[in-house]
Amino acid sequence: GIRPEDEAVSVRAGVLYFLAIHADSTSMHDGITFVIDTSTSNTTYGNEKQLQRVWQAFPLRPQRIFIAGASMVKRVVINGLIKFASLFVKAKVLGRIEFADMDRVLEEVPMEGAPQYVGGNAGGNTDILEWTRQRLEAWPAPDI
Repeated sequence: GIRPEDEAVSVRAGVLYFLAIHADSTSMHDGITFVIDTSTSNTTYGNEKQLQRVWQAFPLRPQRIFIAGASMVKRVVINGLIKFASLFVKAKVLGRIEFADMDRVLEEVPMEGAPQYVGGNAGGNTDILEWTRQRLEAWPAPDI
């Protein structure tokens, strides 16, 4: 979770990272694969619903959404949320959600792009802040 005093910084970082991820035509047109690893944090602060609304406001083009490391209790909760979301979201998007372990995820995500904590190369990025800065600087700005 995100501590309440860190919410503004987290949202700003999320927006910048979102823009950096989508700073090329391939990811904008073809979409990206999301891996949500729920095994890395179990701390909650009571602001999760508020932050979830922020993240849901981003226009995304997910090709696959993997939820890794979810306990049975988390799966039940997430499945309940997915059932509720099915009232508002296209079945095509819901069909892209898959509970998986990291071995299954790594069948779809090349090791080059997998995070370092699972043995991947993180896309060759050792400094995520520097990578984000470079991507944002390379963003094609229209002439106005």
